[in-house]
Amino acid sequence: MSKVYLVGLGPGGREGLTLGAVEILTSIAPLFLRTAEHPAVSYLQRESIAFHSFDALYARETGYDKIYSEMAAQVLEAARREGQAVYAVPGHPLAAERSVQLLLEMAGEEGIETEVRGGGSFMEAVLTALRLDPARGVTFLDALEVESLRSLPLHDLVIYQVFNPRAASRVKLKLMDFFPDEHPVTLVQQAGIPGREAVRRLPLFEVDRQGMDALTSLYVPRIPGGLDKLLEVMEILRGEKGCPWDREQDYRSLRPYVIEEAYEVVEAVNSGVEEAVVEELGDLLLQVVFYAQIGREKGDFDFLDITRAITEKIIRRHPHVFGPLRLSTPEEVLQTWEEIKEEEVEGGSCLEDVGRGMTALLKAFKLQKKAAGLGFDWPKVDGALEKVYEELEELKRVYKMGVLEKIEDEMGDIFFALVNVARFLGVDPEVALSRTNNKFCQRFAYIEEQIKERGGDFSRYTLEELDTWWEKAKKINKNQ
Repeated sequence: MSKVYLVGLGPGGREGLTLGAVEILTSIAPLFLRTAEHPAVSYLQRESIAFHSFDALYARETGYDKIYSEMAAQVLEAARREGQAVYAVPGHPLAAERSVQLLLEMAGEEGIETEVRGGGSFMEAVLTALRLDPARGVTFLDALEVESLRSLPLHDLVIYQVFNPRAASRVKLKLMDFFPDEHPVTLVQQAGIPGREAVRRLPLFEVDRQGMDALTSLYVPRIPGGLDKLLEVMEILRGEKGCPWDREQDYRSLRPYVIEEAYEVVEAVNSGVEEAVVEELGDLLLQVVFYAQIGREKGDFDFLDITRAITEKIIRRHPHVFGPLRLSTPEEVLQTWEEIKEEEVEGGSCLEDVGRGMTALLKAFKLQKKAAGLGFDWPKVDGALEKVYEELEELKRVYKMGVLEKIEDEMGDIFFALVNVARFLGVDPEVALSRTNNKFCQRFAYIEEQIKERGGDFSRYTLEELDTWWEKAKKINKNQ
């Protein structure tokens, strides 16, 4: 059986090589190096040990997976041909070495045996150079993988293999999507090599103006105030020396605030004011964090449980993105989403889970949409409109009876019927009513202005006078 030896060259020169690594390097061929830009290579050259370096592949910069896959493919081909091969990398083979992970995956698929001979990790050397405790949270990222960053990092970053100015420029531009241009960063070069180690602090925008090599890493400290800070603040608020009001809250007492904040997010979006959207989304997130902290104290769940659950749900309900299913239209996506939800509900009515916690108006909309999807619906909007008139006649019949319960029932039927018409016409009833509420407030504010200008209060003016101002306000709003 063919075999590949995965060897770590350690963080520095000959002194960083383990006895096991030296044994493999000096006795087995062919030898492949991910990069020859490493202090231990001079030892190989002194011992006249032949090797092949993959440095030329980095010049192509065709994407890290392609580069590393090609490295792995060449090593495995040599192992098949010669019966064995050695692949040596800086540091430890299993410490932040994407090329090794790809090689292990490909070797497993082909049935090629692998053996790991470790070496001192470059991570330890870099952390030592920075005097940094990894317990505070540090993420290591290959410079060729920097495009994988999708949001502001929650932990300190160490980006390694910033091997030339072009790679540094790419890293800098990506980081500037999340960090200020002046954000303080630290370059660490030749970490762990006596007499050659260099540590320099500089602003982010100057990163690509420095000399680089394969042993260059970039330390990017987190920006205080991220999600971890919010979780910490909430823990303090709920603590013994925290806020009395926050400490008294429980799952049930927070319910109205969740609803209130969700509606304020919608209002902020409708306003079109970006700052308002940011503020209200923060208020809504606070409610989630609040629940997470209470859950953690009670031993029920924590923030990680919440994020894990929603992540699993989103992946499960998007098989066309995270699985083999192929969908091409939004309608197909929605249908698949509903089918998956049906599978997740065990027993009971298919309407039981619809619109939980929503306002009655929005829940009616969701219920009708669900029933219509199952075929329980009017063929055209005309039937829905006739139902509105029918319910109005019912209201006329019962309101003279003076029985509140019957009147309430018929009013509910009218609202439900109107929601059905809105659905047929492609109108969200909640949005429509919110717009009407806003219009009412604007017009009523105009009436209040007229009264203030003239002095006095509402009681001094007749309904006809108030209605005249109302009609004028309608015209003003229409022209704006």
